[in-house]
Amino acid sequence: MTNNEIISTGIAVAAIIVSWLSRQDSKKSAEAAQKSADAAHRANDLLARQLELTAEEQKRQIQRQAAENRPLLTWRGAGPANEGQYFEFTNQGALMSNAKVIVDNGLEGSIMPKEVIATGQPGRLEIKTSKIQQLPKVVNCSIEFSDKHNERRKIDLRLLSNAVGKFFNFPPELA
Repeated sequence: MTNNEIISTGIAVAAIIVSWLSRQDSKKSAEAAQKSADAAHRANDLLARQLELTAEEQKRQIQRQAAENRPLLTWRGAGPANEGQYFEFTNQGALMSNAKVIVDNGLEGSIMPKEVIATGQPGRLEIKTSKIQQLPKVVNCSIEFSDKHNERRKIDLRLLSNAVGKFFNFPPELA
């Protein structure tokens, strides 16, 4: 072998080694880029889940605060009143103030006390009829009031008569 052939062979071997090393480096770079992309994808997934959990927690907190701001009327009894029917209750929830009763069917309603009904305080709702009018089988009424933030709210009630003329109500809904 001549010197030129040896040099050419050496250059060719060196080029093959450099090419092989470049290929190995390229594979390592591709693997590192893939790992980096996978890590970024996992980080994005974790961030999205954290945002989802935060939004769910905020929704639960809003619902909890809304529930804490609602009155909860537990009904203790009912009976005939002078000109209609009375319903006794206890407010087990949040404070109600400036309450008034609105009744369908042209009936008249009142609530006592109307200024303030605090937590644990009893109250009385009365539905009045005229002397010639009978109380219907179903009475729809609402209690409008101010909550503890002085926002006007409403509880819708549906009072039903049973066979012996006594009334009971569905659980009130807060509108």
